[in-house]
Amino acid sequence: LPIPGFQDTVPPTPSLADTSTHVHECGSSPVDPGGASATDVCDGSAPVSQVTPSFDPNNIGTGTFDYDFLDQAGNQASISRNVSVVDTTAPGTITIAGGPSIQVECHSSAPLPAASAIDACDGTVAATPSPSDLDGQLPGSYPVTYTAWDAQFQSNSLQVTATVVDT
Repeated sequence: LPIPGFQDTVPPTPSLADTSTHVHECGSSPVDPGGASATDVCDGSAPVSQVTPSFDPNNIGTGTFDYDFLDQAGNQASISRNVSVVDTTAPGTITIAGGPSIQVECHSSAPLPAASAIDACDGTVAATPSPSDLDGQLPGSYPVTYTAWDAQFQSNSLQVTATVVDT
C-alpha cells in the first residue's frame, strides 16, 4: 500500500549477471545475451523497459547493448554491456562465372574465369585461381584451385578441373 506523503524518487539499481564482453559474430543479427536486471527499494525489482544494440553488427568493432529500466514511480536507470564484433567465419561457397566447368582453348591467352564468394562481414570477395592461367598447356585436364580471402585472412578454397582443348 502506498504511504501518504511518500514519493519514491530512488531509481532502480541495475546489474549484469555476467559483466564480460559479449562477442558478436559479424554479419549476424544482434541477439541480447540477457542477464540484465534491476532491484528497486520500493518495487523489489524493475523490469527492463528497453534493450538497444548500440553497435554495427556488420562491421568489426566495439559497442554496447544498452538496457533501460523503469520502476513503478517512473524512476529510470540504465546499464550497458560491452560488445565486441568479430569475424571468425571464412568466406562462403565460391562461385565461378559461367559455372564450374572450365574449358580453355590450347595456346590461347584467355584468363581463367572470374570467381567470388560472399563473406558475412566483407560482402562479395574475389576468388583468385591458381595457376592464374593455363597458357602453353597441352590438351588435357588440369587442377585449378580458387581461393577467396576475407579482410581477416580467413580463406575458403575450391578445386576444379580445367580442360585444355584443341579445336
